[in-house]
Amino acid sequence: MSIHIFVLNGSPRSGKDTFCTLMEKYGVVKHYSYVDFTRTMLNKMRVDYRKKTDKDRQLLETINNALEMYDDIPMKDICENVIYAIAKADFRNLFIFVDIRKPENIKRFIEKFTEAKTLYIDDGKELSSVTESDHSVKDYDYDYYIMNDSSLDDLQKKVDSFVHEISTKGVKEMG
Repeated sequence: MSIHIFVLNGSPRSGKDTFCTLMEKYGVVKHYSYVDFTRTMLNKMRVDYRKKTDKDRQLLETINNALEMYDDIPMKDICENVIYAIAKADFRNLFIFVDIRKPENIKRFIEKFTEAKTLYIDDGKELSSVTESDHSVKDYDYDYYIMNDSSLDDLQKKVDSFVHEISTKGVKEMG
């Protein structure tokens, strides 16, 4: 079994969820977001943010930033989720993808999980979101870049190539 951890980024609607779904043919995929804790909290309060409008995205970012300043809750939560996924890993390959937007938080996560790599999915479209986090998403030097500007079949081929590349780079075997 091998465990692969990636910070996954891309502009909104660039295909990150689709990428993770296509990865499932290679093993168990866990996909987390730095705003999962905030989403859970808003769900409990019955706040509907799922339309992903600019207003919804700003709400998520504002609350997440406050939780971060209060006690670093989003980072603690995402790290706990990753540690739990690793602890529960079975004999299959495990791919953990973590959406973290801000470069400074990516760096902090990589410091905690030194074996983690970074991946950016680019759809070639101009970024239209109004949040600071979305605008800073390209301000990081990612380990891997995938262009997703074509068909689903083309993206699957890129997923296949990606898996081949990470498999041949001697990713740390665990378990």
